[in-house]
Amino acid sequence: MICKLKGIYKRFDDLDVLNNLNLDINKEEIICIVGPSGCGKSTLLNIISGLIKPDKGKITGDLDLVGYVFQEDRLLPFKTVYENIAIVGKEKNHKKIIDLIYEVGLKGFEDSYPNNLSGGMRQRCSIARAFYFNSKILLMDEPFKSLDYNLKVNMIDYLIKLWDKSKSSIVFVTHNIDEALLLGNRIIVLSNRPINVSKIFNIDIHQSKRSLTDKHFTYLRNQIIDLLSNDKEE
Repeated sequence: MICKLKGIYKRFDDLDVLNNLNLDINKEEIICIVGPSGCGKSTLLNIISGLIKPDKGKITGDLDLVGYVFQEDRLLPFKTVYENIAIVGKEKNHKKIIDLIYEVGLKGFEDSYPNNLSGGMRQRCSIARAFYFNSKILLMDEPFKSLDYNLKVNMIDYLIKLWDKSKSSIVFVTHNIDEALLLGNRIIVLSNRPINVSKIFNIDIHQSKRSLTDKHFTYLRNQIIDLLSNDKEE
C-alpha cells in the first residue's frame, strides 16, 4: 500500500461532501473512481494531493511525489512541447523526454507550441509531462472528458503503455464507465453526497487484454449503472 485515507470528512459551509470515507491506494495499480455528477470526486483528489485539507480524518503514506493531470492540459503557452515536459524535472533527462514524446505519439512536434497543437495532442503532452515528473501517485481528473470517442481510445492506449513502464499508482476520476472498465485494476463506485464508497469492483485482467464486448465487462458495466441509477433515485 502506498497511501491510506481513513475516516475522511469534508464540509463546505453547510454542504457535507465527504462522510467518513476510507480508501487504500496500492502500489502499481490504477484506481478508477466513478460516482454521481457533482458528488465530490474532484474534492477527493484535491485532498489526496494536499491542495485541500480534510476537516477530520487521517491520510498516511508516501505523498512526497504526487502528480496531477487536470481536465484542461494547463500547458505553458510560451514553451514548446519539449520545454513543457522538461520543466517539471529536477534535472533534465533529454533521452527520457524524447522517449516520452515518442511514446505519446508526438514525434516531430518537439518544438511546437501549444497553440499549434490539437486538443488531443495537448493532452498527450500533459500526460507525458506527468510521467516525466516521476510521481509515485498520479491523480487524473477526467483528463479525456473533452475528447471524442476515437481520441479517448487512443489516449487510453497511450496511458496504459506509460503506466506499464512506470508502474506508478494512478487515481483516475471519470464519468465514463467504459474508461473505468478499460483502465481500472479497481473501480471505486461512490455514493451521492456526502460521498462514501458504495462498492469496489476488482478486475484481474490486464488492461491490454480487455474488451468491452466481453460478457464479463458487460456484466460489470450493468452493475455500475444500476448502482449509480439507484443512488440517483434516492
